[in-house]
Amino acid sequence: MNFGRKLILLNIATLSLFCVMTFMSCNPIEKTDFVEKVRVGDSLPEFRVTDLVGGNWTGDGLAHSGKVVVILFFNPGCEDCRKEMPRLSSAYNHLEEVYGEEHIQFIGIGRESNETQTMEFVQKFGVRFPMCPQKDRKVFELFATLSIPRIYITDTEGIVRYIHNDNPLATEEDIIKEISGLISVSDDSTKGIVLK
Repeated sequence: MNFGRKLILLNIATLSLFCVMTFMSCNPIEKTDFVEKVRVGDSLPEFRVTDLVGGNWTGDGLAHSGKVVVILFFNPGCEDCRKEMPRLSSAYNHLEEVYGEEHIQFIGIGRESNETQTMEFVQKFGVRFPMCPQKDRKVFELFATLSIPRIYITDTEGIVRYIHNDNPLATEEDIIKEISGLISVSDDSTKGIVLK
């Protein structure tokens, strides 16, 4: 085989490989599967974290708490996380005032953050719910592989009903509406409460 034919065959093989790789990388189903490990309708995965005051939290414990659970994944250096935290903190304060602690549980899990960074983040935004620093991505990667902030909201049975990420960021109103709807579905005593 002469050099010209070899070059043409090599170019055809390279182009074919490029086309296959391009198709696979643009396949939205594969991308979604890669990013989202926990989806709406799934149960919380099992995990264990420790908050800044030494409290221990597990996926199973949260799922069986009988509360609507909100899990925020964040990093103190993330610009979108700094935008989201005041909204989430305000939503928590409002919902706690309206429904009380017996109906809701918020928890923040830092992705690649240490205790000092997480404490500064808590103080800056006046966060009143448990915040758990994680030096790595192990807990985060049980839920997803990319993109923070990421918020998971479960019903009282521990089933994920809403997921928010950084595109677009969740609004305080969205969070309050979603959680209030889940509480109303699970507890007739809250029907008739008017949100402020």
